[in-house]
This record gives sequence, C-alpha cells and structure tokens, in this order.
Amino acid sequence: MTHHHFPHQPAGIARWTSGFILGVLALVMTPTSAQSGDKQATSRVTRAHSLEWGSTTRLTVVNSVGEMVVRLGETEKIEVQVKIRGDRSWFGGRRDVAEVDIEIERRGDQLRLALEEEKISGDWQITLPRRMLGLLEVNSGVGELTIEAMTAKLEVDLGVGEVEARIANGIIDVDVGVGDIEIVTQQATAGAVRGSVGVGQVTISGEGVSSRGRGVVRVGAAGKGDKEIVAAAGVGDITIRLQ
Repeated sequence: MTHHHFPHQPAGIARWTSGFILGVLALVMTPTSAQSGDKQATSRVTRAHSLEWGSTTRLTVVNSVGEMVVRLGETEKIEVQVKIRGDRSWFGGRRDVAEVDIEIERRGDQLRLALEEEKISGDWQITLPRRMLGLLEVNSGVGELTIEAMTAKLEVDLGVGEVEARIANGIIDVDVGVGDIEIVTQQATAGAVRGSVGVGQVTISGEGVSSRGRGVVRVGAAGKGDKEIVAAAGVGDITIRLQ
C-alpha cells in the first residue's frame, strides 16, 4: 500500500478549514424561503375584494410596481382584483406571497387601497360604479396606468411608466418621471391646458386648438369650461386630446 505524506498543518488552521467547508456546504444546501421544503410556498396569488361604495367620495390607490387598470362598469360596488407576484431573490427563487394581500383602509368618506410591501409586484383591475368621485388619486412607482373614471379631480403620480387617462369632466393633474402621458377629456368642460416636459414633446389638440412644442406648451382657454388640465413629464411625450 502506498502511503501519501501531506505537510503538517497546525491544529488551528485545520479546524478553521474544516469549519469553513462545513459552513459553505450548509449555505449551499439550505433552501431559501421561496425554495424551501415547505410545499405550501407560492410566488403568485390573486386577491379579489368587493367593496361597498357607501359614502366614498375620495379614492386613493397606491402600488409599488405593476400595471393598473381603472374602469367604469355596471356594478354598484367597487370591484378590485390584484394579481400579486413575488420578486426573484439572489438565490433564484421568488418571495413567498401566500399571506400577502392589499391594505384596505376607510376613514369617513375616504377609501385607500395599497400594495406597498417590498420585493413584490401587483397588477390591478379596479371596476368602479358609474358614480361621481370627488377625488381619485393614483400613486405608483413603476408600471402602466390606464384610468377611466367619473371624478371631479384626478391626480396621478408615477415614477416610471405610461399613463392613459380618460376623464369626461374633471380637473386632471398627471406627473410622470420617465414615460409618456395621454389624456382624453371633453373640450366643452376644459379650461386652461398645460403640458411640460424636460425631454420630449407636448401635443394639445381639439376643435380649433392645435399646439405642439417642446418644454412647456400652454393653451389658455382650450374649451368653454373651467377644468384645468395639467400634465408634466421629466422624460417622455405628452398628448392631450380635447373631444
């Protein structure tokens, strides 16, 4: 039998090396929260809520990442459906969202719906009754927003993405960091219209109205009403159509 002789290692180094190897093996073999042996873990879930309109006059919707569609429907309640997904972790799995749901908060005539947890995204479908809101407020970090509603005022704040808003009769204020904005509203109720971009183009059109340019574009009296339309984008194009 051939005997192999290895250089002698001090006991401390040998123990450190052994401990290091065991630690690496334990790290590699330990499952992440999204890939654990818990077979109940899930990276996707759909939540649905049917909310009474009640005395609601102000609706706020907050989302971190994801698409959102707000539309009018033949319903007496506020119907909300959110598809929630866990983001990928460093180990390739996704966050477990089995227990995640949107926040629903009522305070008097105010209703707030929010999905603000970290490492998740949500795609929203909100169907509203054909009733007039005093204020519809939408705040989102990243995503595409499509909004059709009956509201006296619409306020949208989006970090990165696109906004398409159709409001028949109301004040409109849309702000996007990076992305395009398209607004369609009635010319008969519109007042002053203003679009401003850091980099991009602004187009305002309607009967007897046609303005296009870069930077800031204003139309003092676009219609016969007094509903102010304001849109701003850091980088992107703005289109405002008066019908």
